Amino acid sequence: MSSPPVFKLAPTTQQYDWGKSGSTAKVAQFAAASQLPGFTIDESAPYAELWMGTHPSSPSHVFATGEKLSAHLAKNPHLIGPAVARKRR
Repeated sequence: MSSPPVFKLAPTTQQYDWGKSGSTAKVAQFAAASQLPGFTIDESAPYAELWMGTHPSSPSHVFATGEKLSAHLAKNPHLIGPAVARKRR
């Protein structure tokens, strides 16, 4: 069965010293509102970036299944188009 063309991602948060602390950070607010699996706001942590994609050090997952986005796209190349699919080989 083919994947629908639109699906919810579970992105990851990145904590860098220059980020805003705890719930004052838009990154943390978005992550909490999105009900990301296992995410809770640490008020003492700096939240700097929200990553959505296939970067190996912090990959997004398909929200419904927990599958890595890269694996999901590999099984469903029609979601990224032929030119991008060729580059991923």
